[in-house]
Amino acid sequence: MIYDLDEVKEMFITADRIINENPTLLEMSTDQIFDELDDGTEEMIHARWGVMVRVKMQELKSLRYEDIIEFLLTLNGHDLLSEYVGFILQSEYGISLLELLLESYQKGFHNHILKIVVACVEYEENCLIHKIDELLRIIENFSEDSDKDMFVNGYAVLVVRKKKETSILKKYVSKYSNALKSLIGKIEIELYRNQSENAEKWLDIYLNEESEHCKLMGIDFLYRSTFGSGQAFEKYFKFVETVFCENEVLWENLIPVYVQYLSGDNA
Repeated sequence: MIYDLDEVKEMFITADRIINENPTLLEMSTDQIFDELDDGTEEMIHARWGVMVRVKMQELKSLRYEDIIEFLLTLNGHDLLSEYVGFILQSEYGISLLELLLESYQKGFHNHILKIVVACVEYEENCLIHKIDELLRIIENFSEDSDKDMFVNGYAVLVVRKKKETSILKKYVSKYSNALKSLIGKIEIELYRNQSENAEKWLDIYLNEESEHCKLMGIDFLYRSTFGSGQAFEKYFKFVETVFCENEVLWENLIPVYVQYLSGDNA
C-alpha cells in the first residue's frame, strides 16, 4: 500500500531530475538501473524506483485498457515497481484503477493485477458506486484472502471519503453476501473514525431490522462503539438484553461486546 503520497511524489521529482542529468538511463533495463543507481544512500535507494518506473512506462503501447492490462501482466504485480506504476497510471495518466480491475475481471486477469490496484485504490477519483454489484462479484473471486482484505479496506476508505456509503449500507438490509459483509465491516470502521453520527444511525437501523444478518451487523457496530464513549452500549443495553437473549447466535455474538465494554475505560 502507498501510505504517503507526498513522499512518492517527491521520489518522482528526484527521479526525473536524475534522468534529466543522465538521459542514458532511459536506454537501460530496470535491472541495470537497479544496480547502476545503488550508491548506498537511502535517498538513491528510494529514488531509483522512480527511475525504473519511468523507464518501464516506455513499454506501454497505448492507454487502451487492453493494452494497459497486457502491460501490467508483464510486471507480475508483486513489488514496488508495480505499485508505483499503478500510481503513475492513476495520478499522471488519469486511468481509473477500478475500471481497469473491472475490465481485467472480464478477461480473467483480475487476480494478476490486484496488487497494483490495491496500492492506490483509496486515492481513486470515483468509487464507481453504480457498479458495486460487479465489484462485489470480483471481491468474491479474489484468490488470496490477504489481497481481498487490503482491497476491501482501501475501497471502504474511498467510499467513506466520497460519502457514498449509504447505498451499500442499505443494500445489506435486503441482500446478504460474504463480500458485502466484509465491505460493510470495513466501512463501519471508517464511519466510527470519521462520521460517528452516521455510524450510530446505522447501528440503530441494523439492530432493529428483522433479519438475523442485520442484527449481527448491528452487534458489530455496537462492539465498535465501545472503543469510544460507551454511550451507545448503555443506550441499547436493555434492548439487546430483552430482544436478543432468546437467540443463541445473537447472544453469543454479544459476549465480546460486554467484555470490551467492561474492560475499557467505560466500566
